[in-house]
Amino acid sequence: MSTELGKLSIAINIDDQDMQKSLAAIKRDVKAASNQFKASSAGVDKYNASIDELKRQQTSLEKVIASQYTETQKLEQAWNEAIKTKGKGSAEEKKLEAQYYKSVEAMRKSEAQYKKLGEQIQKKEADLKQLNAEMKKQSTVSYKMGQALEDVSKQMKDAGNSISDLSQKIEPMSKAFSMAGTVIAGAFGAIGAAAFNAAKEVDDAQTMIQVRLGATQEEANKYAKQAQDIWANGWGESIDEVGDAIVKVSQNLKGIDPSEYNRVVESAFTLTKVTGADLNESLRGINGLMENFGITSDEAFDYMIRGAQRGLNKSMELEDNVAEYSQLWNQAGFEANEMFAVLENGLIYKPLISVMI
Repeated sequence: MSTELGKLSIAINIDDQDMQKSLAAIKRDVKAASNQFKASSAGVDKYNASIDELKRQQTSLEKVIASQYTETQKLEQAWNEAIKTKGKGSAEEKKLEAQYYKSVEAMRKSEAQYKKLGEQIQKKEADLKQLNAEMKKQSTVSYKMGQALEDVSKQMKDAGNSISDLSQKIEPMSKAFSMAGTVIAGAFGAIGAAAFNAAKEVDDAQTMIQVRLGATQEEANKYAKQAQDIWANGWGESIDEVGDAIVKVSQNLKGIDPSEYNRVVESAFTLTKVTGADLNESLRGINGLMENFGITSDEAFDYMIRGAQRGLNKSMELEDNVAEYSQLWNQAGFEANEMFAVLENGLIYKPLISVMI
């Protein structure tokens, strides 16, 4: 068989078997590139979910700050009134002064948290914008690779084409695969090493969890994976911090099934953001509600978060007080919802209310 190249006639023999092997290898490369593209696309979806969660936290915090601002204004008015009626330096004036500055401090902490959330959202949105641009490039490259493969396959069916013609088709495809690898790597890099290259943090968290809980390697590995998922959803400063939260949930809330750790840990982080308390204090309060009133963790978190948002954390000790006094409320015949209703209304049981708020 021969082919005409200009005026030169060259006799060639096409080894169909070798060429088919080359095409099969190229097809495998196309499939691998497609799989990488799907993986990076899943990363985009997860990153979007992370941003949405941060925005939900920010919205919740806006309500907290609004409530704290109202409380601060009222305390300032009461303080000024006490100065006029009771005199500067009176017991009531000093008490209101302390409450006012404590309220201001709590509001400033909330504002700082709000600002930090805003910065995290801006960074993630910038990363996502870059990632989408890289993904668009990769999609274009993948399409061209597929088109080139189809072209070569058609050429194989045409016995009139020479080896040199086919080589000219395959060579740019090799360059395309190299380019695709670079673009895919760029796509993953845009998400950030913290999101996709956290293997060491996961290993460290697994070791920490195994040591502190006395868990088996299999259990610790499962908990570390949960920590990674929770962190990827926008909770905690690091995988290690989330792993520490899982340990504290396990130690403080004995009735929680490990399969529920994701939801419980995220609720615990929400509560600490609302009240400004540390995780152990928050979990002690939750445990007090669960043990003394026989309610679920979801119900306990709901009562505590709504109670704090409605002004029951004036002393900044809501969790500690609930942990200490919830048993007394239960012994007095109250249910959890009744206890919080009394505290919010502030109309009866004033001696006990004054201790708790």
